Amino acid sequence: MQSRFAAYAGDCRISGTLVAASRTMDEALEGDAPLTLRDAVLERLGDGRSAAADHVDVFPADLLAVEARPRRRTGVHVRAGRRVHVQAGPYAVIGELVDPGKGDAHRMLAVTGASISWVRAGQVEMRQVDALLVNRALVDWVVDGGGRNATYVAAFQATPLPG
Repeated sequence: MQSRFAAYAGDCRISGTLVAASRTMDEALEGDAPLTLRDAVLERLGDGRSAAADHVDVFPADLLAVEARPRRRTGVHVRAGRRVHVQAGPYAVIGELVDPGKGDAHRMLAVTGASISWVRAGQVEMRQVDALLVNRALVDWVVDGGGRNATYVAAFQATPLPG
C-alpha cells in the first residue's frame, strides 16, 4: 500500500509517500515498527528550512499528529463527539473528538473536521484537514469547546486553557 502521508513531529512537519506492506494507516500507527516514507520532505519549525530525502523512516511513537481520513468502524462513520482544543507540543488542534468508546486502547486519538496550527520560522501556519490522529501519550492538555475540563478522555490530564 502506498499513500500520501503528512505528520507533525516535535521539531518538524513531515510529508511524503507512505510505503506500508498491506497495513492500514491505523495498524501502521499502532505498531512499533518504523514507517517508511519515500520522496519525503521535512520542514523544520525553528528556521523554516526544508530538506528532501529519497527515503526516511519515522517511528509512530515519535509523531504528535498525523493527517488522516475520517475513521470508519464496521463500515459506518464514527460520530464525532464534542468540540475540543488539544495541545500537543508546538501544535494546537481544534475539532470534533471522535468518541473512542470504553476500553479503547488506541495510541492515536481521532479529531475530525480539524484545524492544526503551529509556528514555523516565527510565522503562524494553519491547515484544515478532514481528520487528525493525535498521539495520546504526547498530548499536553485538552479542553472541550465550552472551556470545561474534558475529563471523559481518560488518556491524558485535562486542564483548562492558560490565561
